[in-house]
Amino acid sequence: MKAYCISFYGSVLWNLANASICDVCVVWRKGLRLIWDLPYNIHCNLLQLLCDTLLLMDELGCRCATFITDVLESDNDVVSHVAWHSVYFSQTLSLIGRNVLFWCLRYKNIASINKVSVRGYVQYAQSPDIIHTAHCLLELLYVKHG
Repeated sequence: MKAYCISFYGSVLWNLANASICDVCVVWRKGLRLIWDLPYNIHCNLLQLLCDTLLLMDELGCRCATFITDVLESDNDVVSHVAWHSVYFSQTLSLIGRNVLFWCLRYKNIASINKVSVRGYVQYAQSPDIIHTAHCLLELLYVKHG
């Protein structure tokens, strides 16, 4: 069960540390539970394993990280200079700098943030019991929905 319908245009410019982003993530998880007819109290770690995608916050962060990498490496000198200044000098005064700081605090040991590294970090953090539970639950969902 893979979630494909994610189109948050402009989300790369959101302040990911803002509490409203957490509200969007909560509504997203509630929607997944409703679509799959899952109990309201199923743990969100199981949801990401069931849909074989990152949680919404991680997905938004990866998109943001890709955007920041693109502007840092831009061929346009003005764009790359502003991005470098935002990340390395302005830091918490700029949106880009705040998002970089947010992700460095969230994933302490990730040198480059992308979907592969975040997925690896998330999978490494999962206990074998959670993974086993997710596989069993996925089998039951396949039986239930044919």
